[in-house]
Amino acid sequence: MEEVAPILENFIQLFKDEIFNFYFRSFNYIKDILAEKEVNLEKKPSQDSEETRKKNIETMLDAIKLAFMTIGVPKNKLEEGMKQFNALSKKKPDDYPDYNSYFERDLKDYIDQILFEILFEYLIDLDTKKMENLDLFDLLPRGFINRLKKFKHSQLVICKFGKPNVSNHYIKSKFLIENPINRIKDRIKVLLILFHIFLFKINKILEV
Repeated sequence: MEEVAPILENFIQLFKDEIFNFYFRSFNYIKDILAEKEVNLEKKPSQDSEETRKKNIETMLDAIKLAFMTIGVPKNKLEEGMKQFNALSKKKPDDYPDYNSYFERDLKDYIDQILFEILFEYLIDLDTKKMENLDLFDLLPRGFINRLKKFKHSQLVICKFGKPNVSNHYIKSKFLIENPINRIKDRIKVLLILFHIFLFKINKILEV
């Protein structure tokens, strides 16, 4: 982790504007799907019946799932991750001034995590297809992928941090443990640590 953190920090410093733009476009893409499904994010949940409220929240979850499935995130992965929101419709509606509050308070972190995974997997050449799909859907800033490719070659292959060269192959070996039994568990652990580093760093940078 000590070897990976400086690379991630450098990545965020170099691409803070593009990352912010990418997240902004992705959230708008999901909200466009919600608009097509006629979910009014400005409406107060307390004004709806329990049945309507539950239906609207389920539609929000379906919109997120559809958005990510379209760009190549596996359906089973999304369904597993969304189990944490099964009780969302049971929360007190008066605690939410509008439906967008469910999005911002409860769903945003989950969306952030998936977007980060897509970026990180592209950086270590674990999965490049999702980023290519994002580019096709015009969800990436112009020239972002080309800049990322240059970053991968200049930073991940030949960069030095006072230690031996850190390559994307080395990072990938840290990311995917050879033992297949522990692979998923270790992968999630590494991603969560990196994800929190990422959010902390980008929030500090964007405050400047």
